[in-house]
Amino acid sequence: MFIELDLTKTDIVPEGTYTAIVADAEVKTAKAGSNYISWRFFIPELAQSVFHNTSFLIPRMVKEVVVATGASFDETGFDLTDCLNKQVMVTVAVKDDPNFGLQNSVVKITKA
Repeated sequence: MFIELDLTKTDIVPEGTYTAIVADAEVKTAKAGSNYISWRFFIPELAQSVFHNTSFLIPRMVKEVVVATGASFDETGFDLTDCLNKQVMVTVAVKDDPNFGLQNSVVKITKA
C-alpha cells in the first residue's frame, strides 16, 4: 500500500515566541503513577502544533498555563475546559536529543 505523504518536510517549529491557541488539554497518568496535563498549542501562523506537559507534582508549571489562559482558579483547583481555545504566547526552543534528534520544547507560556 502506497501512502502519499511528503516525509522530506520537517515538523520542527523554529525557535521563537508565537501566538498560539490552547487546542487540547488532557489529564494523563505517568508510568510512575503521578498525574500530568498534556497540552497541545496550535500556532496559526505556522499551521503547526507544539506540545507541553505539566506535572501535578510541580503545581507552578500548571499555574503558568492556567494564568496565561486567563482561566479562574482558587485553592481547590480549576476547570481544565476553561483553558481551552484561549490565546497564549508560547516560547519554543529546539533541542537535539541524542535518541530522537531535533525536538521542540515549550520553555515559557504567557498571556497573549
